[in-house]
Amino acid sequence: MLDVLVVGGGIVGVFAALECRLRGMSVTLVDAGNTRPSASWAGGGILSPLFPWRADPAWRPLVSQALGRYQQWGNALSEEIGLQPEINCCGMLVREDSLSEALAWGEANGEPVLRAAQSGLSEIWTGKAELWMPGVAAVRNPRWLAALRALCRHRGITLIDGQVNALTESDGIVQADLTGEHVRCGQAVVAAGHWAARLLPESLVPDRVMPVKGEMLLYQLSPAEVPAILLSEQGYLIPRQDGMVLAGSTLEVGNDDMRPGQKAFESLSSMAARWHAPLASQVP
Repeated sequence: MLDVLVVGGGIVGVFAALECRLRGMSVTLVDAGNTRPSASWAGGGILSPLFPWRADPAWRPLVSQALGRYQQWGNALSEEIGLQPEINCCGMLVREDSLSEALAWGEANGEPVLRAAQSGLSEIWTGKAELWMPGVAAVRNPRWLAALRALCRHRGITLIDGQVNALTESDGIVQADLTGEHVRCGQAVVAAGHWAARLLPESLVPDRVMPVKGEMLLYQLSPAEVPAILLSEQGYLIPRQDGMVLAGSTLEVGNDDMRPGQKAFESLSSMAARWHAPLASQVP
């Protein structure tokens, strides 16, 4: 019988599967693919809360080691399967009115939060921001997911493309009902985002687990044309190392409609052009 079944192939599910395998367990990972799209695939990948001085302090232990952990996994991917997905350690410029709050947070937490002019970047960029966070990086989520799934296969984890319709437990055995088959295991890890509410008892699903719709635009520029992550109240730009620039994001709590909307397109393209005027003439 299988030791562990992981339901959900986003970043949490993949890392959970790898961790269980490291502990010597037999692991199968089931992912529903496009029938239940992964939020991880579409994420911008910034390894920090957007305005960390405003975030709940409970986030701090979860993100403070993120860059180092990703670098460790990047080394493992390179050594074991010859892949090294992107980590862009480019820093982040921030538009922020509450400078004293942000600077005090940085000092209290040992995080470098500096004046934008201290970034060494052109005034073209620093003239539009107040703060510089040199320690902020971004990962390229789709490439990381693909590489980590390849590492799962390399380490003997079984990957199944399928949808888990129900989970039941009896006498210490968990049975997962997939479309067309059944899987028995000792334990199940449910990392299926808001879909977890369809699989677990209501008492096990926090009230705040819900769909959230976020829309983004993607532009093609020259490499390093946008030199850092750019963050304001209206949104952000995230540069990729090949010149792609992601502009995001809308936020609609409770909305699971995957279709893009004209209103989001207009607001995001306007935000992007305010940060970088050439984007006004770019078609994302």
